[in-house]
Amino acid sequence: TATILEGDLEAAGPVTVTVFNPAPGGGASNGVLFTVTNAAPTISLLEPATVVAGSQAFSLTVRGSGFSSGEFGSVVRWNGADRQTVYVTRSRVRATISSNDVQTAGVYSVTVFNPTPGGGASNGVLFTVTNPVPVITALAPISKTVGDPTFTLVITGSGFVSSSVVMWAGQSRPMTYTSSTRLEATIYDTDLTTARVVSITVSSPGPGGGTSNQASFTVSPASGGASLGPIGGDPWFALDASGPRLIVASAERRDWLDQGASVSGVSRSTALLLPSGAFSAAPRWSWLGLWHSRPD
Repeated sequence: TATILEGDLEAAGPVTVTVFNPAPGGGASNGVLFTVTNAAPTISLLEPATVVAGSQAFSLTVRGSGFSSGEFGSVVRWNGADRQTVYVTRSRVRATISSNDVQTAGVYSVTVFNPTPGGGASNGVLFTVTNPVPVITALAPISKTVGDPTFTLVITGSGFVSSSVVMWAGQSRPMTYTSSTRLEATIYDTDLTTARVVSITVSSPGPGGGTSNQASFTVSPASGGASLGPIGGDPWFALDASGPRLIVASAERRDWLDQGASVSGVSRSTALLLPSGAFSAAPRWSWLGLWHSRPD
């Protein structure tokens, strides 16, 4: 009767058993094969169990039971594909997970496979790759003018993924993913019809993900006023692009209007026709329901 140690059974496969008698005389017997079969492995824990999409290669520790070493040793599988595996003990193995394995957010199945003799596949344990929360640090350009054509908005920051969405005032726009730090979005000419400040955000789907900080994009009013000229004796007026004041086509009236008659709440691209008598001797004149004191 011989005692076989636990360490003798770590590696599956055929083992030759002989009996040896020492001298004088003696010698070795014929060999008889003894087969060590693999157990069916079981996984109880993954360390780590989650990483952020785009992470570098890392070592995944798998804990459980029934792991084996040697030529017929255990192999960790990532979504069914073998990964380089290092045997540590019958209850722990390590596998190398590449950066390519975790480029895309999702849930991946990790199993351990023991080859024959015996063996088989373990239970599957889920590993989660999450999207990062995107962050915007800069826009280029940062402004356009009412009436400008369609253009490409470059967004720089961090945590961008191929499934990220660029939002213009809460509405998605076509996007090209360049890298985790750069996105390019198409902004249409129809987005530039009104002077305003637009909120730009980037949203990434789950698992993980979320919505970035807000970045402001300015749509500026079109520069310059309307073409001026008298019609039927009544002068045309337009707003000066350099400030909120009226400019009149009649040279004799320009002096006091250019002194800064205040006008508010009107687009600078608006042309106005004042009625006859606008320059009467009355101490005040009415325009769009707003009253302004006439300079002396």
